[in-house]
Amino acid sequence: DRQFHAAAASDPLDPTPFLAYAEWLATAAHSPGPGNEALRRAVDALDGASERDPFGLAPRRMKVSLCRLLASRTGKAEDHLAAVAAAQRALELYPLDPPSLVTLADCQLAAGQAVRSADLLQDAAKNYQIALQLDDSRPAWESIRRFRTRERDEIQEKIRLANSECP
Repeated sequence: DRQFHAAAASDPLDPTPFLAYAEWLATAAHSPGPGNEALRRAVDALDGASERDPFGLAPRRMKVSLCRLLASRTGKAEDHLAAVAAAQRALELYPLDPPSLVTLADCQLAAGQAVRSADLLQDAAKNYQIALQLDDSRPAWESIRRFRTRERDEIQEKIRLANSECP
């Protein structure tokens, strides 16, 4: 723990020590004992990495992943909402990225179910739909980046789920 902090202090511009620290904490979170507290500390470390590299996508995506894991473990509304906020921040760098929109919508769907929010569920359905539309608008030669049939079917099912749970 001290070594990661010493490494971070040695170069105030390098986000790498914070990323490594977050990875280490995330690994520790899978062992008995520290669990959720280690995940929370990892999320905080990723905030440090993002401060040092505001245009870095890796720390933002990793934060989304860890926030989602934490939310799934705790089931707490604030953890679900933190995952949504993290996904929105990650999307800021590439706002027209269909997979990132799906990730945001996944977070909104889980949060909407957890806090019983029609607004979050509607936002999830809308973002899933936008992701599909953006994917459809890709040039024909970009077939390798397009959603596969199975992925499209899963997204369509999530849209139905989000719409069916809206009051």
